[in-house]
Amino acid sequence: MINNVLISVQANLFRGVEAVGGILIITLDELLFQPHKLNIQSQESRIPLLEIESVSEKNTFGLIPNGIILNMKNGQRYQFVLWNRGKVVEIIRGLLGGRGN
Repeated sequence: MINNVLISVQANLFRGVEAVGGILIITLDELLFQPHKLNIQSQESRIPLLEIESVSEKNTFGLIPNGIILNMKNGQRYQFVLWNRGKVVEIIRGLLGGRGN
């Protein structure tokens, strides 16, 4: 069971060329991506909030307003495509205390 869930949304996480489908769960401490079992890459990703440098919006194909990018303090990036992007970005930035812009 996952504690302190703020929001849970359907999402795709890009891992190389594969867009891995699953659920993005945001808690008070981390973002957890749980892939659907049918994906080739089916391992979970846990992204601690303390390691996130910033979050930004991205348009898929330059047109569709459904992407976000998490820039990590170590230089790594996570790119998601999801619905309700505005709400998700608002929650993440709130958890980052405004430093995630």
